[in-house]
Amino acid sequence: MYATVYSVETFTRSHGWSQDELAGKTGISRTEVSAIETERSPEQTLVMVSCDPAAGLLATELARAGHWRLLVLPRSSTQALDLLGAGLVYLAGVHLSKASRKNDNAGAVREKLGAGFSLLQLTRWTEGIAIGPGQRAESIQRLMRSKMRWVGREPGSGARQCLDELLEGRAPPKRLARDHRRGAEAIRSGWADVGVCLQLVSEEAGLEFLSVREETYDVCYRTDFESDPRMRAFLDVVRSRAYRQMLSELPGDNFVVWTSVHTKCGDVSAEADTAAGFRSLLSSNLSTPGPTSRGR
Repeated sequence: MYATVYSVETFTRSHGWSQDELAGKTGISRTEVSAIETERSPEQTLVMVSCDPAAGLLATELARAGHWRLLVLPRSSTQALDLLGAGLVYLAGVHLSKASRKNDNAGAVREKLGAGFSLLQLTRWTEGIAIGPGQRAESIQRLMRSKMRWVGREPGSGARQCLDELLEGRAPPKRLARDHRRGAEAIRSGWADVGVCLQLVSEEAGLEFLSVREETYDVCYRTDFESDPRMRAFLDVVRSRAYRQMLSELPGDNFVVWTSVHTKCGDVSAEADTAAGFRSLLSSNLSTPGPTSRGR
């Protein structure tokens, strides 16, 4: 079982929904639904859910490699796995290793989805604490004891997992950002003093940065999808010299490019009725991350 990409017109007509109703029932925004209706056919389309700030480079290289389109929907790692497990997307970006289980995205996938999935290692990046203008922090320990204003991330994201480990049981911030770049922008604009994000994003925003750990960033997909022409094209691009060169030239030294590594997360599961799974998830009304909270 893996996702089937329908045209928006076909899917909404068959269910008697408007595009706004489709957006509400899937948790995918109205803008994202509209993005599906472009010049590329569903057979040429991959849908990827990821928090990777450099995912646009991958989409560009895939388009250059042929008549392929990669749609990237920004979500946390846990939300990405939820959508992949429900058969709504093809690819899910994952960075959910813990300090006690380094480089163990495979364990997170097995725990969340079970067997029948594979991981493709794209890179390793540095996650840490971005520090706002005028703020000083000589060490992580001193920063954690300070009274600086934090911007947090939603539960289920890799950044929130990192922050929770730093907090060691203390209450997380109530101010939340939806992704790495929004967190960095909140700090840059003075809305918060510090927050967890990727080094790339921190440097883009011109912020000071304290490294906490290196993480492996993987893309998860159904193992039985590997023979699909779109997935073969995706794998070729990830392995290409051009793509690895682009990653190596990103601001900062946080994207350490590795040769792609495959990990199978158990045996391939039996096929199921994709359409039935699709309808089931739609009827469950997936929630989306709300706008950045300004609560204290």
